[in-house]
Amino acid sequence: MQGAGGKKMRILIAEDDTNIRNILQFTLEGRGYEVVAVGDGKAALEQSRAARPDLVILDVMMPHKNGLEVCYELKNDPKMEHVPVLIVTALTQTSTKSDDYWKTRSRADDFITKPFKTADLVKRVETLMMNARPEGEGRGRLRI
Repeated sequence: MQGAGGKKMRILIAEDDTNIRNILQFTLEGRGYEVVAVGDGKAALEQSRAARPDLVILDVMMPHKNGLEVCYELKNDPKMEHVPVLIVTALTQTSTKSDDYWKTRSRADDFITKPFKTADLVKRVETLMMNARPEGEGRGRLRI
């Protein structure tokens, strides 16, 4: 998928499960996105700053830093706060807290629970991409 100026839209995926990471990467590349995929939270922070993604997809339970911590750091970084973040996790299956609680706590733009249908994930990605604003144009949290 291309953004303004014909630039291919870039997505960073941080998921420690290799199978899920590969499925997400294959699915999103098939939709025309450029994908950078990493397996832990520390690498997610490093690559988000280096690759300058248009969207970040984070698993919660990852080595080195969990996805909630990564999201919080990204949303508090003036250079990254405009980048939409989609949290993908099984955490809410065992938690007594709702998805909205975790979305608010992490400052994520959207939250999807595993297992999920790839079509649902693609729809959320596309919605987040359409509603994203360029750096410097502060934006509110998207409610889906």
